Amino acid sequence: MNRATSRDARRHLEQSGLPGHGAVLGRRALLGGALASAAAALFAPAPLFARARAASPGGRKLLTIFLRGANDGVNTIVPLHDAEYFLSTTRPTLALPPAQCIDLGVGGAALHPALAKLKPLYDLGHVACLQRIGYPNTTLSHFSGQQFVETALPGDYAFREGWTSRWAEHCASSTSSLSAVSVSAQLMLQFSGAKVLPHVPSLAQYATPNDPASTKLFGDASSGLFSRYAAPASGANFDPLVHATGDLLGASLAELAALPPYSPPATSFPTTTAELSALGLAPADWALDFFHALRDAVHVLKHSSATIVGVELHGFDTHAAQGTLTGPHADRLAVLAHGLAALHVETEFDVWPDLVALVQSEFGRTSAENGSAGTDHGRASAAFLVGGAVQGGVHHCDPTSWPSGATLFSSEGRYVEHTTDFRAVLAEVLERHLLVTPSELELVIPGWSGLTGPTFQALGLIA
Repeated sequence: MNRATSRDARRHLEQSGLPGHGAVLGRRALLGGALASAAAALFAPAPLFARARAASPGGRKLLTIFLRGANDGVNTIVPLHDAEYFLSTTRPTLALPPAQCIDLGVGGAALHPALAKLKPLYDLGHVACLQRIGYPNTTLSHFSGQQFVETALPGDYAFREGWTSRWAEHCASSTSSLSAVSVSAQLMLQFSGAKVLPHVPSLAQYATPNDPASTKLFGDASSGLFSRYAAPASGANFDPLVHATGDLLGASLAELAALPPYSPPATSFPTTTAELSALGLAPADWALDFFHALRDAVHVLKHSSATIVGVELHGFDTHAAQGTLTGPHADRLAVLAHGLAALHVETEFDVWPDLVALVQSEFGRTSAENGSAGTDHGRASAAFLVGGAVQGGVHHCDPTSWPSGATLFSSEGRYVEHTTDFRAVLAEVLERHLLVTPSELELVIPGWSGLTGPTFQALGLIA
């Protein structure tokens, strides 16, 4: 069965309501990976939807938001039913007042009050709140923790190929240079690999038509830099990787430069600290950087052929003065919630029904606060799926799945143990949303077919 036939069959299963079906990669040459990465761096509730989800995987979109620094999952999706959370020895200054939290109606789970802007989307059924997401033998290092999540191969310190690059290589349409785009200050490892993907620090850098250098850059069939990457004459000695990289650079620059104008209101993506303050958000450069990236990501998702776009939000390493209702952690959660609410506002009439936003961090934090009114590196954390293609709900944070007195310190007496592997969440999004076939999934998540047990069970996250 070819790829198109297989995907048609999977779409038929989805539309009929029937369930879908649930080679470890060798390492790439060091030189090839380095060249690929270097070259890529050049580069009020909503109304009911007027249309169903797109019938073709080309219309489906995935936004990834990486919360860097290890987000405190216990104060993000709060287990209010767990008596241990309120012990004076657990979080004497960090425990959130129950009356201030946002109850999710499952007998225990509540959102941090800074996430209030997510509640209307949750009520619409477009937010899945996931607790206790992680993987076995969690590293306590930010560097390796982020690497493991971005490569989807925890435990392998030498493997440096991002899962999105593998998806683009094995699953994406071959006709687009923008199958996946990293919108970030630095190329995210998730997008790094043998398949060269565009890296966009800022769309403003791609507004080449008014740039005097653009003529030299683009040229035509006989002049300009990119003419050098035209199909080489027979017998010419071209390095295949350099040729492919230059070809992609030209094609992606051309497509990005041709995007239509996009001017969202400042209430969606604020551009000044004064606008942040007016919205009740922290007037900080890191918040402006996030909204700048998110605005560009939305533009790419709405107006280009890109399927996967990634952004990141920094500052979740809260070892000291973490704060409760206010403070560094609350500030970042509020910015995240505003960004997700703005994502809905800006896409509700086009992309939203076909969109999934995956929000995750490298690991969680200690269940008890430390002596500096902060939390240290931990194990499992919270994650979210948001979008019109999401089946909303709460997972693993209710009195049945999170027994009071037996969960908060379930790993080594210090951490929350994971109940769902992050790769299971990723696999469900890829299979059920992007219609990746089982054989393709094995290439995107190395060794997936051999990962079994309760932590790898699908949660029913895609509508």
